[in-house]
Order: sequence, then C-alpha cells, then structure tokens
Amino acid sequence: MRIQRTMVGGRLTTDYILLYVVPRHIRGETEVLRLFEEIEELIEGHKIKLLVLNCGRLHSATSAFFGKLVRLSELCKKHNIKFHLCCLQDAVKEGFKVLKLHKLLKVYDTEAEALG
Repeated sequence: MRIQRTMVGGRLTTDYILLYVVPRHIRGETEVLRLFEEIEELIEGHKIKLLVLNCGRLHSATSAFFGKLVRLSELCKKHNIKFHLCCLQDAVKEGFKVLKLHKLLKVYDTEAEALG
C-alpha cells in the first residue's frame, strides 16, 4: 500500500514500512516535529517488523533531526521493530559521524541492503 504524507512518502507491506523523507532540507523545529509525528503515527498504527527511512533526498538537517532519530530508534525498540536508515547524503553522513550516531543506528548505503 502506498503512503503519502506531507513530510514522508513510501509503501507499507505486512512486514515493513519503507519511507522516503520528502524535504531536501529540514531546518526548523516545526519541520522536525511534523516529520517525526507522521512517522510515529505510522509505526503505532501498523504491526510491522522493520522501518526503513530513506534519506536520499535530504541534503541538510538540524541537530534536532538527529536527536529525533535516536528517539525514533527507541520507539521502534519498544514496539519490537528494527529501524534502518539508508541512502544518506554526504552532509547528513558527516553529521552522523560527528555525533557518533553510526554507533547507535543502523545505516546502509542502499535501500536494498536496508530492506535485506
């Protein structure tokens, strides 16, 4: 089933949700909150085993975005959902490295690897 919200789009299957971050830049707290509210509604509304967040379109993000990723990871654990990120642009990857998030979150180069 196709999913289309303001900040994310993607598809839902019986096993997973694959989401694409729609904006190219997430700069404000309002954008961060809206993005993660949409994702949390999907998680809590469906029984899935895996959430994949494809960030291929996202070229820049704030520290609030990175903090919410950690919170989302914790929410997924609470619901026994694996959480994978994929297709990070270089600037976003750099943020991950600086904040050492690659030690907390599973990041994959491709969508196929994240789904596998």
